[in-house]
Amino acid sequence: VGGTPAAVLKLFGTKEKLLLAVLDHWDGITREIAQQGDPRLARLDGLANLMSYHVQHKGLLQLYTTMAAEASTPQHPAHDYMVARYKRTLNDMKGQFRDAAAAGHLRSMTETEVQREGEFLLAAMDGLQIQFMLVPDYDLVASFNDYVAAVLARLKISPS
Repeated sequence: VGGTPAAVLKLFGTKEKLLLAVLDHWDGITREIAQQGDPRLARLDGLANLMSYHVQHKGLLQLYTTMAAEASTPQHPAHDYMVARYKRTLNDMKGQFRDAAAAGHLRSMTETEVQREGEFLLAAMDGLQIQFMLVPDYDLVASFNDYVAAVLARLKISPS
């Protein structure tokens, strides 16, 4: 963009703060994509669209994953940001399952089941995305779509 390192330092203060600003912008985009999913499907189709976005923007996914791993130590400048983001993301996912079940689109679930579904979904996304970054021919979109199909099959309402 034509800026100098001194200008970047003046605007953001540190490299970590610059990276956090990039991640914060990326987070807004990814939240918007994810929320475009069908509430009857617990918005899992929106998350599938998010996997397609990650394939097209692999560098941002790599930045996020690197920062998430580095920020696992409380001393890291991005630690609080990442902890808050994970908590918010997990709460969003639990809410999606809770809302779909309450509306009768998925089978009824206990609060513990809702908690676990959110945790499993977040873990599956993280794990599949890491495989995508490490294995050159890994099909992130197909793998995530298979995961979503299995979740929906397991949680669908049984015919009476």
